[in-house]
Amino acid sequence: MIEREAILTEFGRMAGLTGEEAEEWENLCDSCGRALEKRLRAGADPADPALPAAAAAMAYYRWLLQQG
Repeated sequence: MIEREAILTEFGRMAGLTGEEAEEWENLCDSCGRALEKRLRAGADPADPALPAAAAAMAYYRWLLQQG
């Protein structure tokens, strides 16, 4: 499983949010992490350090869309 805390931390950095502000978007980050895990190819390493950043980027994109 992709590390949830790493996704949230990276998302907060991308969005310029404090830790507390980023936690308000934890469900979004979790959703993006799960979506990315479902798309992993067979044999892919779920512990790959690039995956939290990819999930965070997906969450950041969705967050931007919600910001209008």
